[in-house]
Amino acid sequence: MSTWECRGCTAAYAPGAPRCPQCGTDDPIKEDEQRAREQEMAKITVHGGPSDENAEPGQPGYVEPAATEETTEELATGDATEESTEAPEPVDYHDFNVTDLRAELAERGLPVSGTKDELVARLEEDDKARADEAEQNTAE
Repeated sequence: MSTWECRGCTAAYAPGAPRCPQCGTDDPIKEDEQRAREQEMAKITVHGGPSDENAEPGQPGYVEPAATEETTEELATGDATEESTEAPEPVDYHDFNVTDLRAELAERGLPVSGTKDELVARLEEDDKARADEAEQNTAE
């Protein structure tokens, strides 16, 4: 089921509702208008390039390139800065909420069930295992 969007507060609500439940305005952006707006929007391609290859910086559809030639050359030759070879700072997962912890676990392909303490412990164990693996790979 699709929704209407409020012009005033951009809340989504059920089609046919007399007013926005959030702000009370009676001027929705209906489904057909939403589809038209989405088709007009510039899309970003999967590889990160501009959706409009002729777009110049500052125009709709332009996306800054992800990496420059210098960065690519540094990575290829190993001339990257010392900062990139240092281990990343440890993350304090206790500051995360449970939803974010589960998202991080899912991204790593780990189980997402359990209490917050169990989720934090699982992420910390995975970080340690990855660090140990990286250390073994650099030793070889």
